[in-house]
Amino acid sequence: MIFKNIINHKKVFKLKKGFSLIELLVSIALLLMVATFININIKGYLNIMNDIDYILCDEAIVSFINNGKQYCREKEVMGRIYFPSNNDSLILYSGSKRIDIYNLPKNFKFIKVGVRNREININSKGITGDAGTLNYIDRKGKIHEITISVGTAHVQIK
Repeated sequence: MIFKNIINHKKVFKLKKGFSLIELLVSIALLLMVATFININIKGYLNIMNDIDYILCDEAIVSFINNGKQYCREKEVMGRIYFPSNNDSLILYSGSKRIDIYNLPKNFKFIKVGVRNREININSKGITGDAGTLNYIDRKGKIHEITISVGTAHVQIK
């Protein structure tokens, strides 16, 4: 008897094919909101990453030059910091031996190396014989400048 009641009271459901227009519009609106949120966050992240990279790059270039001077002074050897034509690194040489290298962050490039023969000469007392300005461009297109004074051991970020 119970079995008969179940069969007789069985509800018939119609199968639905596809989505209604309202369901489709709500889904698209939600996807657009999520995409906008992600896009805003990625742009903010990239701006922050660029700002951190250029601050660290300024400090790293100054440290690289000062460490090159210190190396020459401690070892009592002459050296030179060379800027290759690919414009993305600095190399410290002592004689023909490569001592150290610093690569600029990705997509940073030197746009002007205002030193003679693209190198900074350092004597055995750690004093530079060349003054000049180094300009590099970051990912956002902003130009950054580092100046080098002759003989004073002064390197300045502008």
